[in-house]
Amino acid sequence: ALALPRGDPAIVKHLPSVLDIESLRSALEGEPESGPLANFLKESLGCQDLSMTPWVEDSRIESALSQRSKYKVPLPKGTPDIVKKALGLPSLVPSVTVNCVGLRGDCLILVQRSRSEGVLYSERFRVQHTHLFRAHASGGVEWKQWTEVVWLKPLPWTHGFLAKIMLQKTLEETKGQSENFAAALLRSAVA
Repeated sequence: ALALPRGDPAIVKHLPSVLDIESLRSALEGEPESGPLANFLKESLGCQDLSMTPWVEDSRIESALSQRSKYKVPLPKGTPDIVKKALGLPSLVPSVTVNCVGLRGDCLILVQRSRSEGVLYSERFRVQHTHLFRAHASGGVEWKQWTEVVWLKPLPWTHGFLAKIMLQKTLEETKGQSENFAAALLRSAVA
């Protein structure tokens, strides 16, 4: 769904170089394997073996498009050894992201829901990034991003401490990569 999460966004930025919402939408909905989402995965996160489906109409959400990306992502730098050992994490983690983009009023919303495969407890949660783009009063586009760890099933009580560590690391990674994500958007939306 293209709903906004509750609470304050982790990131709020002004992107003055992006002309308007339509140019950003065109960039996002363009050729997946050469667009800003693919460029961010490859260049900023170091993802390998990337394959992306074309954008298709999302039957669940009016006027929205969805697309799936499969890739292997390196573990974030600084992942605590206790987390690596507890979850049996490999150096490259097979992952999938489902992207959904559409207009809601005068805003463009991009929801990205990611999961890892073959890692202990990976079936229990998803990482969700919700991006809202709207015209900025002084020109360009305002970007807000929320990041959540969505639990489908709680961890066993013996591993409950990992939930807090995972959320903290996810938020740190999101904030640390925000400039790279914005740069990937800008390269595509102003090109």
